[in-house]
This record gives sequence, C-alpha cells and structure tokens, in this order.
Amino acid sequence: DRRKIYFFGIIDILERFSLRWKVQRGVLNLGYHMLLRAPDAAGMSALPPLEYADRFKTFGLYEVLHVPAAHPNPLPPHPPPPNPHPPPP
Repeated sequence: DRRKIYFFGIIDILERFSLRWKVQRGVLNLGYHMLLRAPDAAGMSALPPLEYADRFKTFGLYEVLHVPAAHPNPLPPHPPPPNPHPPPP
C-alpha cells in the first residue's frame, strides 16, 4: 500500500537565508559531526536556497509524483575553481 499523506508548509520558502540561518546550519552541522552522524547532516532543513529548492523539487517528483529517476544525482556538477597560480609558460 503506497498511500501516504503529505503536509507541505511554505514558511521556509518565505525566509531569507540570513546570517541566522548560516549560523544555525553551522551549529547543526557541528552537532551532527560531534555525534558521529555526519551523513545525517544532509537531511537538515537549514540549507542554502538552491540546495533546499533542489531537495524540495526532488522529493516532490520522486516521492510524491513517483516520476522515475533519470539520473542518480539531480544537481549538475560544479566546475572546479580556477587555479589562482597557473603554471608558468
């Protein structure tokens, strides 16, 4: 039986990712690491806006609408940062 009830709130969407959220994320992340539960830190709600939006969208598509996953990692890879000290010619 795949019947589930989901409750969605929009309060986090209306929040600004301010210094308070950044501090909250840091404290929670540190707490997870101190309790040796670092992998669980990915599930916390204090995420930067793009990561939060992606997680919300992914949950809606795959868990609520049951859209088949086309790619195991929906986030595109980030390009490496530029080398501040390129090798001499």
